[in-house]
Order: sequence, then C-alpha cells, then structure tokens
Amino acid sequence: MKNSIETSPFLYDLGWTLIHSFWQLLVLVAVFFAANLFIKKSSIKYLSGMLVLLLQVILSVITYVYLSNQHFDFSDSIGFVSSFKAQSVWDTIENLLNANVNVFVMLWVLGSSVLLLKIVFGYVYISQL
Repeated sequence: MKNSIETSPFLYDLGWTLIHSFWQLLVLVAVFFAANLFIKKSSIKYLSGMLVLLLQVILSVITYVYLSNQHFDFSDSIGFVSSFKAQSVWDTIENLLNANVNVFVMLWVLGSSVLLLKIVFGYVYISQL
C-alpha cells in the first residue's frame, strides 16, 4: 500500500508541472537567444531576460492550475494502458513518468533544500566578515 505522499494529487500535479516546465523553458530560452541575435542594446537584452524569467513563473502557475483542474483518476491508468499489447514510444514515456512523478518531486524538493541551505550558509558567512 502506498502512503498518502506518493498518491497525493498535489504532488502528482506538481510533478507534471515540473516536467512541463522543462520543455516550456527550452522554448522560452530558444526564443530569447534568437531574439538576442538581433538586439544590440544591453538594457533591452537584460529586460528580455527578465521577461523570460517572469514568463517561466507565469507558465508554471498556469500549468499547475490547468493540471489541478483536471479531475481524472490516474490511480489505475497504468494497469489500463498496460492491458494493450502495442504501445507507442510516447505512451511508454508517459507511463514511465506517471509511475515516477513522485520521485521527480522529491528530487526537486531535495535540490531546492540544498540550494536554500547554500544560500543561508553563504549569507551567514558573509555577515560574519
């Protein structure tokens, strides 16, 4: 039996939001670098970079809200999909991600915690100088 953390709809939606944020950021960065080829003024480059960061946050929030508003029961989706013999590559990838979405969330939380500790210890170190 899985515990409530692994079957939480919040963590499931958060995990898929993290997965979608990767490709969303890739698209934003590609557009940013393509635009920077034609932009000469550094202040406009800076503002466009800040806009990309803001858009990434907005897209992540929109993605999470969209995913959390879908009321599907995915608890038995892997068993249903695996009953078919032939699966496409995309179905296989989706099944793999669905089965391990809690691992992605836990790794993200761990990485964010390590980064936060680094920032706090850096601040303490600098304030003691």
